[in-house]
Amino acid sequence: MAKHKHIVLTSHPGPADKKPIPVQWGAQDPIERGPAIGSLSNPNHRNVIGTHSGSYAVYRALAIASGKLQSNHRADLTNTSPAAHIC
Repeated sequence: MAKHKHIVLTSHPGPADKKPIPVQWGAQDPIERGPAIGSLSNPNHRNVIGTHSGSYAVYRALAIASGKLQSNHRADLTNTSPAAHIC
């Protein structure tokens, strides 16, 4: 991927007709499995139900691209609980 001098907000760089990366469903290792893509712009790239991280994905992407957040950051969910019980 080319290095940009500005922040590019896209999860699918390149031509729109490019074939999606194959996914090995059921693989235990995420590297072996491949990416899960919730694209709204190109149904041919989509391989999951649902979408990206919602509106916060943009803020996360900007923070990572600007160097303010590590890309492997995991939120500390200590003392949190679900808003509703799902059974």
